[in-house]
Amino acid sequence: EEGAYVREVESEEDLADLAGSIRADGDVPGAIGVRRVGPPVDPRFVLVYGRRRLHAAKIAGLRTVTVRDLGPIGEEEAFLQQIAENESRRAMSVMDACLAYFRAHHGFGHTQAVLAARAGKSPGYVSWMTKGGEALAQMTEEERAALARHPRMGTAIFRDTSSKPLAERVETLRAMARSVVSGAAAQEPAAPSPIRWSPARGGAIRLNAHLDPKRLHEDREYRAEVRELVERLEQMLAEADAG
Repeated sequence: EEGAYVREVESEEDLADLAGSIRADGDVPGAIGVRRVGPPVDPRFVLVYGRRRLHAAKIAGLRTVTVRDLGPIGEEEAFLQQIAENESRRAMSVMDACLAYFRAHHGFGHTQAVLAARAGKSPGYVSWMTKGGEALAQMTEEERAALARHPRMGTAIFRDTSSKPLAERVETLRAMARSVVSGAAAQEPAAPSPIRWSPARGGAIRLNAHLDPKRLHEDREYRAEVRELVERLEQMLAEADAG
């Protein structure tokens, strides 16, 4: 059973690629998290995280997948675990992350410091992403769908507008969405691809990285992501040398 989920934006192309990888490996990369709801003797199992991997596994024709039982946790804790797990896998779109932080902060009342600690992010990052979610929540689904296709969509948009009043932030995003609908956005240069890496079968990692020297100097959160990736690669090299 699928419960409330932090991700709205999913690429059919990425889903097909993941399904192909899962079909080749024979299992999903990382366990899918579920929680128990209802009486202990006959509980329902509700998805906490891994929806995209579950959908891809179904496309790949798998009959069973590896599942982690998180126990009888509530919706609030499940939502926090979704954010942390998706952020650790670099699995959420930027817009989904913004809306997730906004809901966790304003809906569940968690402080930005708590959210930063749970997600392994800096308080500054959580602050501007939460403000981005606040602006996105004012937009229609159609506007958000158009905005997601903008070539410059990325964390920099929300960082650079975070100090502006809400009305101005919303109008900036709506103008970007309108430019997509009109076709004007196609003339704008694309934002650099984000750093994305996630665990794969057998201890491997899947990696897609665009290292931007300018952002390394200007963006502390970007430096933290690069540093985390480098540390992971160094760990793998050390393990290989030791073996």
